[in-house]
Amino acid sequence: MQYLRSVFGKKQIILAIAGAASLLLAGILTLVAVHAVKGLDAENLASRWSTDNDFSQVSCFFSQLADVSEETIAELNYKIGVKLTGDSLKAEKEGARTWIHAFSANGQAQVVFKTFSGSFKAVGVGGDYFLFHPLKLLYGNYFSDDTPADDLVIIDKEVAGQLFGGTDVVGQIVEIGGRQHIVCGVIEREKGRINDLAGNDKPTVYLPYSSLAQNGTITYLNMYEALMPNPISGYAMSAIRDNLKVDEAQYEMVENTGRFKWYKLVLNAKNFGIRGMNAKAIVYPYWENVARGMEDYLTPVAILALILYLFPSVLLFMLILRMWKLRPIHMKNIMDFVDDRIDVRRRKKYEAALKQQEEAEKALELKEITEEPEEPEEPAETEEPVEEDEPEHTEEPEETEGSEETKEPEEKEGSEETKESEETEGSEEAEEHEKTEESEAEVETEKKDDPT
Repeated sequence: MQYLRSVFGKKQIILAIAGAASLLLAGILTLVAVHAVKGLDAENLASRWSTDNDFSQVSCFFSQLADVSEETIAELNYKIGVKLTGDSLKAEKEGARTWIHAFSANGQAQVVFKTFSGSFKAVGVGGDYFLFHPLKLLYGNYFSDDTPADDLVIIDKEVAGQLFGGTDVVGQIVEIGGRQHIVCGVIEREKGRINDLAGNDKPTVYLPYSSLAQNGTITYLNMYEALMPNPISGYAMSAIRDNLKVDEAQYEMVENTGRFKWYKLVLNAKNFGIRGMNAKAIVYPYWENVARGMEDYLTPVAILALILYLFPSVLLFMLILRMWKLRPIHMKNIMDFVDDRIDVRRRKKYEAALKQQEEAEKALELKEITEEPEEPEEPAETEEPVEEDEPEHTEEPEETEGSEETKEPEEKEGSEETKESEETEGSEEAEEHEKTEESEAEVETEKKDDPT
């Protein structure tokens, strides 16, 4: 407890609160930026198409001098398809498309309904334009190149109000350039200051590119975009660049996938202030202007968030240094502790080895005792049978030669003192034997003399 008090003084507590506030503010900025980027549907088709981050959305913007036509787009599509096939890039699901594309051109169209008419901004589209740009559909449906008819038109809510006085007008017939078109959908334009400044501030109609070229006025084809597999970084960009037969000075290519990552936004800071300068005479569509405006807006936000994230990180590093300097346990204490533990372990190992050695010696002694050879037993003395006529007299058994031979090896193995004692005992037994024989002889003599 005393250690914590020494580490966290009043100054450190204030810095910790500041670091927490900085981290909280950085998190809020991150959430705001993520929410803003998610609202850019025109740049997020790759994430909607696949969640594996293996597709890339690339946009090309042309100047009027590029002189791009439908034939140019058709040739580009063919070459891209051949490249993808040659690189064995196919859709995972059977029947699914490996890649998609879209293109568009700005223009003007005169739309007439009965006695009402008006000249409106027109966008001629081709491919899967509405997959790339999912405008808010109020009524009806989109059209695409898969739709066989080219006499369809999508109008926004303002055009519907001017011509029909209402918005639910799907199926109504209008004339554009003297040709009848069917209203297949009604959309609502994106509103807001940024969209208005970007060029999405006027009532607009959407027609197939071929229909606008025939029945309206086209300035020039100014945009092409594609969504395709991107197995390695830059593959999609190079697939378009290598097959697009247009002067590089007359077009600009942008990879929308990942363009709003934090590190890319921070790197945009070096071009901040000159990004709006355009020397290629390219007129960007409104949704690209919105994206560029969002980049300019998020670049300082990303830098500020980075600083706010770094501030508590630096404070944490300083706190760790302070805790290290004020630590109660130093390296010497740690080394002493380690040395003590090593000594204890060595002592235990030595004691265990010594105990094991003692047990081995005891076991060896016990084994020697149990394996000591036993001394041979002396043969038991046998008593001679006593004659029935003389029960009172018993003769001691004579020693046999076998017994003497048995004793001889025993006498040889014994000490010299044992031999001398045995010889003395042998002489005494011989004397007693002689006396016994003499007494027996006297008894027999007396029996002869006394016939009774």
